[in-house]
Amino acid sequence: MTVLCFRCNEQMFPFFMAGSARFPSQMRLSKRHLNDPWRHRQEAEALHQIALDLSDPDHPYPVEIRLPPWTLREDVDFRRWLFGFGDAIYIEKPEELRIMQVNQARRLMATIAAKAEAENAAKLKAWERQP
Repeated sequence: MTVLCFRCNEQMFPFFMAGSARFPSQMRLSKRHLNDPWRHRQEAEALHQIALDLSDPDHPYPVEIRLPPWTLREDVDFRRWLFGFGDAIYIEKPEELRIMQVNQARRLMATIAAKAEAENAAKLKAWERQP
């Protein structure tokens, strides 16, 4: 098994708590912050074993999921699910998965920038042709 480690922001952590049934025996979650507005599910209390990381105010809630290595390397649906959280999570390890997420974000930004530049150039050209 390979351990996927990432940290969540305050808005996303309740989602992982609620969805802990997806990986019932493979998942470990952050302990509760004293100011958390939500309640942890009683049946999932055993999952809350990891110390809160207050050194990272943006992503203080660590999550660990033990998965077969092939899931992280080959499962496109799993990566789509994980990367779909955008900047609400920060992947710590495996490093290769973090690099994959960063590269995907860079490609997305490059695509959006190129399309926006082409669209802006076309609008400017059309504007310049107006009488």
